[in-house]
Amino acid sequence: MRLFRVRIILIVVVFCGLMACGNMDDASLVQDDFDPALLEQTEPEFSNYDFEEIENNYESVVDTVGTWKISRVNGVIIRIRYGYPSSPAAHETPEAFFNECLPLTADNQMIKDPEKYRTHTVYRLYYKGLPVEKCTWFVDYKNDGTMYNISGWFEPIDNLDVTPNISEANAKKIVENYRKVSVEGENKRFYLAVMSFPVNGEMVPRLVYVYKYDPWEEHDYVYVDAKTGRLLYHLPYHGDYPYY
Repeated sequence: MRLFRVRIILIVVVFCGLMACGNMDDASLVQDDFDPALLEQTEPEFSNYDFEEIENNYESVVDTVGTWKISRVNGVIIRIRYGYPSSPAAHETPEAFFNECLPLTADNQMIKDPEKYRTHTVYRLYYKGLPVEKCTWFVDYKNDGTMYNISGWFEPIDNLDVTPNISEANAKKIVENYRKVSVEGENKRFYLAVMSFPVNGEMVPRLVYVYKYDPWEEHDYVYVDAKTGRLLYHLPYHGDYPYY
């Protein structure tokens, strides 16, 4: 009887040990290979000059069709503006306009912003459920509710992997070490998004973590590559309407 009890105890000990090892392996699966050197970053990879240089070299073609002004780069509509207070809009709803004029897909969708604004409605481009920075559209209405103007920026994105390799916790550490402030607090947000960055003369989409601080409608953004942990861009208190 005593031998039987010893065997039972040994089986339980071995089983618990195997379970512990299994848990260690499972825990390691959710850890990114975080390089502590990423916390020493003091300068973003890109500056305002990098973006301006690319935008200045855009060979955009502007067509005027009725009251529409359509800007295309490489044949893709990137910006459309039409209508004036004295001219009726060609479409009854923003959705009808987007569906006809923009190359929307199952991955690229325009979604109405739930927030309320004084003079316009805001729509934003999402890629695979993630907001695309800068791709914001504004819709203006007359007093009778007729839509008369719509303008914005569209950036087509295709085949981008939106699974981060850097955890959100480590991305927050990178931003906090760079900005020397906590990313938690009132008017602060931290989220995954997609934004394009200049590479060899072209804008290339990347998966990013975004730190947004919005004090009194001024906007301070920091972008961290969600794949590599590289500090990409800091858009300080620019005062313009936020990318998102």
